[in-house]
Amino acid sequence: MREEKLECYNYELCKALMAADIPLEKLNNPVFKQFLTTYTKVTQPTPNALRKVFVIKIQNDIKLKIKNKLHQKVFGSRLIKLPIILKDILLI
Repeated sequence: MREEKLECYNYELCKALMAADIPLEKLNNPVFKQFLTTYTKVTQPTPNALRKVFVIKIQNDIKLKIKNKLHQKVFGSRLIKLPIILKDILLI
C-alpha cells in the first residue's frame, strides 16, 4: 500500500476507534488484529504509533471543527451567534 494511503488508513482507523469509544489497546488483541489484517491486507499499526501521530491530529481536527462551528455566522448585513449543541459538533 502506498505511503499516503497507509497514512490515511491509520488516521481513519484511529478516528473510528476513538469515535466508537474503543481503546486503541484493542489493536493488540490477536484475533482483532488478524481480522483487520486479513480483510484490509494491511499490517496494523501499534496503539503507540497511533497515539504518537494520529490522536493529536484528530484532537486538533475536532478543536478546529468546534472553533469553526462557534465562529460567528453572517446573515444578511448582521453578525449573529447561533446556539450550538456540542453533540452536533463532535459528530465525526
